[in-house]
Amino acid sequence: MNAFEQTAAGEQISGPPSQADYLFDRSFRGLATVCAWLILIVVGLILWKIGAAAVPAINKYQLGFLTGTTWDVNKQAFGILPEIWGTLYSSILALIIGGFFGVTMAIFLTQEFLPARIAFIFRTIVELLAAIPSVVYGFWGIYVVIPFVRPIADWLNAEFGWFPFFSTTLSGPGMLPAALVLSIMILPTIAAVSQDALRMVPYRIKEAAYGMGANRWEVILNPYLTLKNNKHL
Repeated sequence: MNAFEQTAAGEQISGPPSQADYLFDRSFRGLATVCAWLILIVVGLILWKIGAAAVPAINKYQLGFLTGTTWDVNKQAFGILPEIWGTLYSSILALIIGGFFGVTMAIFLTQEFLPARIAFIFRTIVELLAAIPSVVYGFWGIYVVIPFVRPIADWLNAEFGWFPFFSTTLSGPGMLPAALVLSIMILPTIAAVSQDALRMVPYRIKEAAYGMGANRWEVILNPYLTLKNNKHL
């Protein structure tokens, strides 16, 4: 007797859900719904507590808190516009730096520039960067990046001080160290997304580009990156 005859004569492989299955499914769905509502309620309570504590300051300073440029505790003047602009500025620089190196890394890891074992090692190292806490990145930036970058920044200021990017010296934490640290923090995410997007490009497009006489870099920079950008969007 073969396996099919045993299955027909004996127990069934599959069957309709039992009452216990329905009960378990409904219980799990109800528990998930309750947990989701609890999360929303907790977030709402946190926002309400913070907002209630901030009402006196909002009534006193109003929009001047967001548009002011002076932070002086003695004069009771509090403005965070430089901090907002610095955050946006450093984030844009980090996206430019991290995006360039992330896409470049994805190209080298997916387009057979490296042997498979070496590519796997580099891919693992990049993925491990995502597990490092942001506090560690901050200390590394203060004690390693700033002392390393300061001589370069001072030289750029001395030689190209007329250019707005190099108009000041790096006496302490500055925009360049912040952008470098942020770019390294987002590098694993950009590299992973770029690798997935490059792998999703159909191989026939690569073959068609080679058939039309394109070289290796033309295949990567034209059809591959164009389709990858569309997939990113």
